[in-house]
Amino acid sequence: MNILSLGLDQSILNPDSSLAKRVKVYGDLVNSYTVIVPAENDKQVELGENIFAYGVSGNNKISKLKKIKEKAEKLLQEKEVDVISIQDIYFLGLLGVKLARKYNLGLEIQIHGFEKYNFVRKGIARYVVKRADSVRVVSMRLVDLLVKKFKVDPLKITQVPIYVDCQSLQNKEVDFDLHKKYDADFIFVSAQRLAPVKNVELQLKAMAKIKEDNIDKKIKLIIVGDGELKNDLVKLSEKLNITDNVKFVGWQDNLASYYKGADALLISSKAEGWGMTAVESLACGTPVIMTNVGLAGEVVINNINGLVVPVGDEDRFIQAMKEFINNKMLRKRLIQGASEEIKNILTRQETLDKYKLSWDKAKKFVKYIK
Repeated sequence: MNILSLGLDQSILNPDSSLAKRVKVYGDLVNSYTVIVPAENDKQVELGENIFAYGVSGNNKISKLKKIKEKAEKLLQEKEVDVISIQDIYFLGLLGVKLARKYNLGLEIQIHGFEKYNFVRKGIARYVVKRADSVRVVSMRLVDLLVKKFKVDPLKITQVPIYVDCQSLQNKEVDFDLHKKYDADFIFVSAQRLAPVKNVELQLKAMAKIKEDNIDKKIKLIIVGDGELKNDLVKLSEKLNITDNVKFVGWQDNLASYYKGADALLISSKAEGWGMTAVESLACGTPVIMTNVGLAGEVVINNINGLVVPVGDEDRFIQAMKEFINNKMLRKRLIQGASEEIKNILTRQETLDKYKLSWDKAKKFVKYIK
């Protein structure tokens, strides 16, 4: 089988990136695997035998989309391709539909979530999904959404969680004692892009209330990550008078040291396709307090290995944090639950088998249509 994938993440052009390493593994499942992404400069990277990544440049999003189309058509005319896999359900998805029809290819759409889901994008998403031969999603929450609201045939859907090497995380040695490093009795950690959808301001507001109600304890929040809202979030922490309680540490190489050193991981997102940090945290034996998004209810189970609260509910989020701090028996139970649940996470081979299944579905359906 030969796969042509259109995506948005230009980190694929760095052979040492986590995405490039994953693609090298995918390439071993098929005869050839080729990826095209928008980039600052035109670039070609050979990731392995018959595994290529192309970056195409342009002056703006429209010109880049046009260049992606031109590059894809050139490759389709030169190489044998069975399935075109699209990593975006909106404008790249439209392009994928057009190319699949023109070249009689199987069309796989990958869905990790529905960010920036306005009226126009909603219409595009419905149009694209309806014409896909195979749809690959990361969570059962997305499966239910596609079946109930998008009326997608369940047979076309393959649910494949994002793979996490839990064993490596469990074996990873910590670089430091987090509580000593930050002089804290109790530590919450969060790890994410500092973007609007992550709603990190909810964590800061919650910490302000936690500080107010626990003046006799040194409780801190360590925020791992960076992004467009960092300056605004730093200013908010100053306004809330919690600069001694909140530390912005940027991206970190050894996240296991933060997961294993923390008492709990916080996820306050308004939406998530999956929530890989939650799996990583559980793999390190650390429970999760999160909003009801992504893998909540599927991997993070309320009162089993974490606490799940309604999206955007500041009071319930604060309540969950307080309960976690003050209830030793609850903490003990959730820590035990974290260790147990991680046993149910798919292995690397099981994950790869599901990727292959989704491509096979796309190829099968298009052949049937012929």
